[in-house]
Amino acid sequence: MELVKGHLILWNIKNFKLDKESFEADLAALECPEYAPKNEHKTALRRAVCETLKIEESDKKSLKKFYKRFDDGGRFAVITPQEILDSYNKADLVFDKELIVHLNKTTGALTFDNPSHPIATKIKDEYAIAKQTIDVAQFRQTLLSVLREKCYGIAVRKAGGIYYVATGDLEKFDIIRKIFAKYPENCHLEEIPVFNNEATDKTISAAIVDDILSELQDFKKELDERKANGEKLTSRLLKSRKGDVVELMSKAKHHAGDLKDKVYELDTLLKSVTKVLDSAKDAVTAERPFDLLEAMNQLV
Repeated sequence: MELVKGHLILWNIKNFKLDKESFEADLAALECPEYAPKNEHKTALRRAVCETLKIEESDKKSLKKFYKRFDDGGRFAVITPQEILDSYNKADLVFDKELIVHLNKTTGALTFDNPSHPIATKIKDEYAIAKQTIDVAQFRQTLLSVLREKCYGIAVRKAGGIYYVATGDLEKFDIIRKIFAKYPENCHLEEIPVFNNEATDKTISAAIVDDILSELQDFKKELDERKANGEKLTSRLLKSRKGDVVELMSKAKHHAGDLKDKVYELDTLLKSVTKVLDSAKDAVTAERPFDLLEAMNQLV
């Protein structure tokens, strides 16, 4: 038995932006260009709105209050909150008339129904910057994708920042080491060896199970939000989520040695989830109702 079981990975990333082309070149040099963030027009516009309204992209609740997409997918409403003092000299918020932003989905060109609106120019400027840069959220997502897909990394803490990589996958982890080394002023990485013993075996096994189940819980949360917003299921969404579940099955199989008797239970659960997703896709194709959230609740 190997003495070192794997490494605990601890990282800290400051809020910063990277030049998009330079980051893509870095990933290409590391032979993983497929992990470059996709700076699609809608993504760049969302980033521009968040920057303009000073909203964190992760704060989806606030973003939904001030940024709404119309059904045609090419028009967006931006609500502009302003702080004022009320009659008691206390801060209060008022909301300007919404600004309608038109996005050409092919060219990415932006136009406004009211170009003289106070934030129109700001959004346009931030949009131009967003198209040429990678923000910290996209940078972090690239790292997580490499960690999970190439290194079969496991989140030890739900909030992120602490991960586990088994000894056999540490060579592939060198990609992430090299990315961190590129940006020493903004990123910090630590690796702590984890040794084989009964206590760590139980901890790592539990972390693997929690990591897989938490991704299913995140999917249920997504379904709940879509249901609350009246958004319909789409074949594209279901195909994407099925792909995610297949990756979870691969992860469970990869960590079978650590999971031991739990691997069969997880595999059975994940196979049941894929069947439910197939049923949902059939329902969408046939245009008949299917409560995917309820079906997921019965499984997880």
